[in-house]
Amino acid sequence: MEDPINKSSIQLMSLNMMMEMDRICKKNNLKYYLAYGTVLGAVRHKGFIPWDDDIDIIVDIDNYKRFCDIIRHEIPDDYVLYSADQDLNYDSLKARISLRKYFHHIIHIDIFPIVGVPKSITGRKLFCNICHILYRSYFVKKVSINVNYKGNKKKRIITLIVKLLLKPVPARLIKLIFDKLSTLYHIKESDTIYNICGCYGYKELIPKEYLGEPVFLEFEGLALPVPEKWDAYLTHLYGDYMTPIQDNS
Repeated sequence: MEDPINKSSIQLMSLNMMMEMDRICKKNNLKYYLAYGTVLGAVRHKGFIPWDDDIDIIVDIDNYKRFCDIIRHEIPDDYVLYSADQDLNYDSLKARISLRKYFHHIIHIDIFPIVGVPKSITGRKLFCNICHILYRSYFVKKVSINVNYKGNKKKRIITLIVKLLLKPVPARLIKLIFDKLSTLYHIKESDTIYNICGCYGYKELIPKEYLGEPVFLEFEGLALPVPEKWDAYLTHLYGDYMTPIQDNS
């Protein structure tokens, strides 16, 4: 597989993938929202954050499987939708759209599943912690150290140690428990929702009303759906989100 030459080329290819995905969603009446830095980019830059190149979307768990199935079957042959349901070698419990000729960790659209959570604060925290451990454990068991961490000796060593510790635990068992938890609390009965594959800890717990009905903002010349209360959503995640802070990590 090839590596894209530079960030601008990755952004262009990601945008082309987004156009195809959005076309399929409109055709099939599939609901999704831009999320995280992609919403921030739409609000602050009307497109990509200059130093960012991936795209994040969220889909509620009730429609997640149908969403992924339709995208998988209708995207052009140049693209592929990866998921743990279809590919035992794929290293994530969230689905991802990528180009066939590039490694999916370099260029992608991440499709995050949004789920319901317990009603109590203590229950929510316990739920978040368990889900995150399962999510990261699955990744560590499946990740290719030579691909993802080829230039980082420290991460290679740490990941290898954790892989050895997790060796007795089957990946299919981790996925089975994770899938059960993803539908344990009905999203329609939850005032608070959660990205079960997120990386922001308890900040991933957001009021369901933030999503509401999608509103459309400009993103690189496209009109794409974002959470109805996008200001509250971005403030919850980033605080003063209009002040750029470049992440060079």
